[in-house]
Amino acid sequence: MISRALRRNANHGVIDSQIQVISGANPQTNGCVMRRDDEFAPPSTDITALLRAGTALNGFWRESGIDAAELSALEKILAGGPQGFRRHLDRPLHAWPNSGSPPQKTSGRPSTPPRPVSPARPAPPSVRTPPGTANAVSGPMSQALAEAEERARSVSDLDALNAQMRQFDHCSLKRTAAHTMIFAGPVSPKLMLIGGAPGREDDDQGTPWSGKAGALLEAMLGAIGIDRKSEVLCGYSVFWRPPGDRDPVPSESALCAPFLRRAIALAKPPLIVLAGSFAAQFMLQRSETIARLRGKSFAYRPAASVKSGPGPEAGNIENPAFEIPAFVVLEPKHLLLRPQDKARAWEDLLILRQELDRAGQERAGH
Repeated sequence: MISRALRRNANHGVIDSQIQVISGANPQTNGCVMRRDDEFAPPSTDITALLRAGTALNGFWRESGIDAAELSALEKILAGGPQGFRRHLDRPLHAWPNSGSPPQKTSGRPSTPPRPVSPARPAPPSVRTPPGTANAVSGPMSQALAEAEERARSVSDLDALNAQMRQFDHCSLKRTAAHTMIFAGPVSPKLMLIGGAPGREDDDQGTPWSGKAGALLEAMLGAIGIDRKSEVLCGYSVFWRPPGDRDPVPSESALCAPFLRRAIALAKPPLIVLAGSFAAQFMLQRSETIARLRGKSFAYRPAASVKSGPGPEAGNIENPAFEIPAFVVLEPKHLLLRPQDKARAWEDLLILRQELDRAGQERAGH
């Protein structure tokens, strides 16, 4: 499909209907000019410029997490240089790789009935895999989960837990990330903040909730009288940045879950704040969208999510009836992309302030 789209748009001197690539002399775009609109550029005969544009687009797709198998046909075309690229442009559409079969000639005889197509597999449920699924898997994944749980149980403080997270090598996300996102903040926090996955700025700086999103988070919490550095323990549902900033897959989040649960057991926060849809769905095992979950308080039950215990010093967290209030908010990254939602975020923060006061009073009463 990639090759078909490239050929169709190349005849118009573009690579994408949203980002036009036409021949030009802009040195900052490697000889190509990009415009963001929906109009096609005039036909281009500059094969060299189109080849450069295709190479740039191929790199963008790969950075965005497109499957390598989908890119292989395009890469073969680009590897042929200008002459090879021209030969592909001159071929009929059905002869391009990934473009489907050539049209069949019709005749007076009845055509052969098509072969039956196997029914597609049903899509997996939208709810996230529960934290801790060692009993539901086998083989290497089961061994990796067992090691993660053993490492998490072996520690008695957050510093030791962070060290174990850095030493754990079985999550595939670690191979492409620059840093491990440890839990950062006080050992006895007023609240614990859990996001979905680290982003580019987090991975570049090596600390959770960095860059513009971290600055916005600090301002949001400060607006309701919470000091992030001294009162909030920050972390993520997974500890390494996924390629292309995609959502983690179930196996990746499951391998991080024992460490996440152990951090909650050690910190004993009176309230957990879940920022964004992934963290909320994963931790609460719910399938609703963030629009339905935000601004609401839920009960997070640690003992119900993982069967293996974190150790005796964790207190009553192993009691099946034990629960921690969990409040869902919009992610700061979402607000940077959609500033119009800041009014809703402010409403949620006011409710969060009330929930935090209530949780503090309940803990003081015990």
